[in-house]
Amino acid sequence: MDSVSFGSESKYGRPSIAKALLHCTNATPLGDIESRVGAAAAKQMLRMRNNKGNTALHEAVRNARLNVVEILTKEDPKFSYFGNDSGETLLYIVVERKCPLIAVKILETCKSAAHEGPDRKTTLHAAVMRHDLAAYIVDKDRKMTALHLAAGQGHANIMEAIIFQCLDCCELVDEMGWNFLHFHD
Repeated sequence: MDSVSFGSESKYGRPSIAKALLHCTNATPLGDIESRVGAAAAKQMLRMRNNKGNTALHEAVRNARLNVVEILTKEDPKFSYFGNDSGETLLYIVVERKCPLIAVKILETCKSAAHEGPDRKTTLHAAVMRHDLAAYIVDKDRKMTALHLAAGQGHANIMEAIIFQCLDCCELVDEMGWNFLHFHD
């Protein structure tokens, strides 16, 4: 199974085929050593990139296939899915394409989801450009909103755009009870 085949199954949203491919790779009739080899092969297959630098998960996200995203993120939650050849990470693609359910699934499942995008942009830039309510998507570990993050990084123009789109996000606090003003210089 190559990355092109597996990626196309992710692209077209066939969860039963994605499950079957992972099951075949993980199938271990002979014992412990083989089970570790099967699991390693499944992870290797999930991490393979196509000619555009996309993994199977990139393709599932790009084509808004939530059911396939759920399967793939459960299979390899510790892998950091960095940007493809265009510099687009999973979260950047999700925000750019307005897929909040997939964003939540990635944030819940993936241990270290990168948020960079092309041309030194981030998911915050994509959210503002799309006039999206992604300002409410938080770093679930620290309970920080996009406004907290923009304030902490000194992005005044992004803060202004988020506040303009979602005024009530100014009232949201993080795990320490701090609002965005605590992070702003």
